[in-house]
Amino acid sequence: MKPDDIDKAVAKGIITPEQAQALKDEAAGDPGAKEEPFSLVDSFGAVFVVVGLLILQGAPQLFSAVLSETLRPLLFGGFAVIYWALTEIFVRGRRRLPATVATVLFVYNATSAVRLFVAPDPGPVSDIDRFASWEVGHLTVIAVFLALALARFRLPLLVLGLALTLVALAFRLLDASPLWIMGGCGLAAILIGILLDLRDPTRTGPWHEWAMWLFVVGSPLLVHAMFMNLIREHMEAGRTDGAALAGLALGLAFVVSFVGLLLDRRSLVASCLIYLAFSFAYLLDRGTALSPQIQLGIVPLIIGAYVIVLGVAWRPIRRGVLGALPGQAWLRHLPRYS
Repeated sequence: MKPDDIDKAVAKGIITPEQAQALKDEAAGDPGAKEEPFSLVDSFGAVFVVVGLLILQGAPQLFSAVLSETLRPLLFGGFAVIYWALTEIFVRGRRRLPATVATVLFVYNATSAVRLFVAPDPGPVSDIDRFASWEVGHLTVIAVFLALALARFRLPLLVLGLALTLVALAFRLLDASPLWIMGGCGLAAILIGILLDLRDPTRTGPWHEWAMWLFVVGSPLLVHAMFMNLIREHMEAGRTDGAALAGLALGLAFVVSFVGLLLDRRSLVASCLIYLAFSFAYLLDRGTALSPQIQLGIVPLIIGAYVIVLGVAWRPIRRGVLGALPGQAWLRHLPRYS
């Protein structure tokens, strides 16, 4: 039985999520392996179909070059309908990669069909106000079509596109510091991801993949905003001790890594790696008499070992950390607690 068949049985109430996970573990041949499932390409045939879709998209691109502006919307609108119909077919056939690509092409063609009416050509780039208005209109149209496709087809990768589009809109609409916008968008994405994870703690349904992409978008935004604000506050306070700043950054990185373990989301840990590297490099430079070449060699050694250990032993490390925390009753509501 395939994982999709097991998930379908859970959705119909035939088996419980716990039974579904036991079946998946048995099929995997390792009852202790409880890694989060993820699949996009099921066969080379899916890649072959995607190639065909990309070639097909060449038709409206070439035809539009010889058509008048009044006929171009009809051309792109017609191909948008074609891609929508193809997505319907692919989704019913459980061909996720072709369905996702066809949906992206639908959004592109549908946006091309209506943008002349919703977001007209801004003209010369020197006209900043018109160009900004065009950007907002263009991004809004993309967000609407992505939301429509997501509501209909529920393809997880569309969450990534929609989240990125909304972040871009936030930067153009909100009159605030870029770091605050970045941190706010990142926090919002992570909070929504947590709510979705709580709806699917055993990660046998569709919500965990939606949450995964929200964490992929939100983690670097929030982590970067946190670290940059830490650095800015340190500098504005007139502190010149770089070792203290590196120590604070190192501590913040480990706190974020702990939260990543708590939520069972590796993207939070991955977003800290560059700051971990800079912190270790600075502390080694200030605290040791080693040559620069050796220092440069030690940093990737430490970071690489850190990533490998977490990657290989993520599950037992998480079990040990969560098992040592107080309040076990509420901890059991966290994703994949075992």
